[in-house]
Amino acid sequence: MRWRRARWMALYAAASAGVALSAEAPVTVAVPADFGVRPRGTSESVVYSEVIGETTNPIDKRAIEAQCDIARRLGLTDKHPVFEPGHDQPLKTHSRRFFNPRRSASYDTLEAYECDRDAPAATSTQAVCDCIYRPRARRQVEIRHAGGGHMETVGIDLAQRKAVRSVTAGRPTADPDAIAARFRTLAPEVVGRDEVAGIPCVLRRQRLSADAWIDRCISEDERHVLPQALRHRTLSETLYSQGGREVRGGSKAVTVIPHASVDASQRAASVARQPPSSSCWRWRSCRCSSCCRSSANTST
Repeated sequence: MRWRRARWMALYAAASAGVALSAEAPVTVAVPADFGVRPRGTSESVVYSEVIGETTNPIDKRAIEAQCDIARRLGLTDKHPVFEPGHDQPLKTHSRRFFNPRRSASYDTLEAYECDRDAPAATSTQAVCDCIYRPRARRQVEIRHAGGGHMETVGIDLAQRKAVRSVTAGRPTADPDAIAARFRTLAPEVVGRDEVAGIPCVLRRQRLSADAWIDRCISEDERHVLPQALRHRTLSETLYSQGGREVRGGSKAVTVIPHASVDASQRAASVARQPPSSSCWRWRSCRCSSCCRSSANTST
């Protein structure tokens, strides 16, 4: 018990030292280059995190081949599905997030394994059997801006060349005590302690059923050495089923920079290479101009 307590205090000391150093010298972090963002040359202080995750691949090669074999025998199709490498691998996600109390931007690359076809299928059977199944990457951006008693959110899907804007009344609370209380309610069981991306955290278990649960490692900052945005935050989570024998998916922060600097006037002006008319997609806000309201691909 003493050893565990000593290790826990050592981790806190290490985290404290890291935050102190970062406060003296902000780390400049570049916006991901593959999202069509144009830097403007004005920096802003943010917390930066990079999160890697994976989920179960929904494509079942054996089931699809069996279904198409039956369809061919019934004369419903003469097609054979083709499966490129990756059908037996989990799907990965890669998120890069910038946030401070006023605004945030999340750049997500989502891996999918799905049917790739040039034209719509004539029948539901052809939609399954006349297919080349292959891995594909989808890129999405979510930008949030709080101000004037409202929260503005812009979601951009580069693959579909679509952007959706919404404005909600009231600013969501980021009070660490409220966040901590919510976690204690959802996941009251403490099953261990860990360190993720250099930050100590407590493993809390949320029971979903008798044999399924989510383990989340929540940063706990009793000494208040972390920025407020990092207090009581999920640093990793894993979904278990079958009494813990099967891992269905999860995510984990691989990098956390408490005191970073990033270009503050980012523009995703080349959204899917076809920007809205005035190319105004800014991290600051798109409330400043009419493109978010006038674009056919947006909604309020």
